[in-house]
Amino acid sequence: MTGHTESVEVVAKDLCPRRWPLSEKAALVRRTYEPGMSVSLLARQEGVSAGLLFQ
Repeated sequence: MTGHTESVEVVAKDLCPRRWPLSEKAALVRRTYEPGMSVSLLARQEGVSAGLLFQ
């Protein structure tokens, strides 16, 4: 196929889980209460799993 390209993005997870200080996690959770913010939006902005904020 001429002129047609496809790309695949591969996202690799870290081999070991990241440890989050409670103060850092609490700061993220507090931000979810800001007007117009949601857990999903904050997670995407910060590059973390939304599940992290629910634990």
